[in-house]
Amino acid sequence: MTSGLNTISVAGRDLLLVATSGAQTHVAAVCDGEDRRPAVDPTRFANSTDALAGYDLDVLVDPRWSPWALCGREWNAMAPGEGGTWLPWQEVALAPTCRACLRVIDSWLPVADTPTGIELLASIVADTVESFGYARVLGAPAEQVEALRRTIRKHLRTRGFRCETHHVNGVVHLFSEDAHAAIDPDVHAAREHEMTARIAKLLAGAKSEPARLEDQPDVILEHLGYRPVNRPRLRSPRAILGR
Repeated sequence: MTSGLNTISVAGRDLLLVATSGAQTHVAAVCDGEDRRPAVDPTRFANSTDALAGYDLDVLVDPRWSPWALCGREWNAMAPGEGGTWLPWQEVALAPTCRACLRVIDSWLPVADTPTGIELLASIVADTVESFGYARVLGAPAEQVEALRRTIRKHLRTRGFRCETHHVNGVVHLFSEDAHAAIDPDVHAAREHEMTARIAKLLAGAKSEPARLEDQPDVILEHLGYRPVNRPRLRSPRAILGR
């Protein structure tokens, strides 16, 4: 049984998953220009014909793809798909991982309306980052994550702090070295003293209570709301965003 091309379709556009000299998986679009190329160069991989037996060779050598990935990088060949690999060092890749390619794809998708509560939520998160140098947001609707990240960064910039944001496994992680460096040294010392005291108790045989995510002061949790130290409990991200 042979497999077709390793492609995905986004917003009605066919995209070929491709590999470059780096570790990321990119995507290339259909092209009607003179420089269009096949998914696999039949001359370059002439010695890999047997290994390519898992694919429809006629489709592989059909020149219909742009020689440039969406991010602007020149690619070498189609990334291995369901038909398997054909070179020893390859790994099957079924989704793009290049952030620049993904940003281009994201620009094709409809933009979700920004919810009215996003400024409030971003302000709450910025308070947490300012207090700890980092924060985590759980439960924000996926379609609002990018808008939330932008708004949080905006709030922190107005306070003089740069911030990195990452969305991993449904959690928005935020880190600010500037905010962490601005924390009062006495606060740092008190936190280190508390941590040292807890470790000493554990070493002395004290029973450790299971750590609960909702007890972490840097977490904004969907079902339990925001519970920073010495502040009243607020609503969850979905409640604030009006979901």
